[in-house]
Amino acid sequence: MDKVVQLFRNVRKAFPNQEGSKSPRLSISTEAQGFKIAKDGTKIVNFLPLNIYDVLPPDHPRIGEYHDEGFFNIKGYSALEVSSFLKVQAENFPLSDTLLSTLTTPISATKSDKDLLNLLQGWKEIFDEWFFAGIMVGRYTLKLRYMDPSNAGQYENTTSAIILSSSADLTLTDPHSTNSKEEFLIQTLLHEQVHAFIALSCCRKECCKQIYDNPSLGGPGEDGHGPAWADSMIILTDTLRKQVSWHVNSIFGGNVVQSMAVGAWQPTVEQLKYWGIGVTREEVMYWSDIEKWDKQRLSTLQHERKT
Repeated sequence: MDKVVQLFRNVRKAFPNQEGSKSPRLSISTEAQGFKIAKDGTKIVNFLPLNIYDVLPPDHPRIGEYHDEGFFNIKGYSALEVSSFLKVQAENFPLSDTLLSTLTTPISATKSDKDLLNLLQGWKEIFDEWFFAGIMVGRYTLKLRYMDPSNAGQYENTTSAIILSSSADLTLTDPHSTNSKEEFLIQTLLHEQVHAFIALSCCRKECCKQIYDNPSLGGPGEDGHGPAWADSMIILTDTLRKQVSWHVNSIFGGNVVQSMAVGAWQPTVEQLKYWGIGVTREEVMYWSDIEKWDKQRLSTLQHERKT
């Protein structure tokens, strides 16, 4: 068995307070990273910290007040709070020596789908505790299956399952990646876990629906890749990059550009800078070209297989 897979067999030992006690409660600022919104909730004023109380009813649940799983209000919080909550969690989680050893161990190539799934399950447990405060433990499953080579993974909200592709082709899914397949799928796992956390934690009732559905107001939007997701991904990938020995890629411009096309929304210049996409039309369209290039590559690959 791969040494890294074997190492993950004892991954739970990496986390303190696993004998029934709860993780330390973390506080969160009343101001979240996001975009200041007019009090009528209809437009962005500028790229400034948002006072949640400007747009939420006074008695609305606050995610920072319900940090432990036992107090977590499922689908109870504003999408505007997600990235700030994850930032506080990632920056304050105590990294044990065992966990640090695991994080700095190079990722070896796996020899079978079973070993690959074991590797990913280990990283799922790490991210569940480190980034998501144990809130999602037992609330979703991880599966590995053959998929379209251009699709690395997806989160199925109806079944609460993250499905990763054993057949992902990096030349199609991320043509600029220097990662191994294992490293790439670990990052894809985190991408899908953010989707899962947003689905689990965010309120879609009348008080929050307008923000949730509209990326221009900071929500994830129809396809899930709006600011609530993008801000969270920047925070978590930056945190991960500081601890692991392999390259972590935080460039996900294609997802944001696709979201813009699907939801007909326009990020601010400040958002584009923060996400590292670019600030000119030419720079943003570069990502659209990658999406077209991927489709062309997939079409060529399918033709080659048929012949």
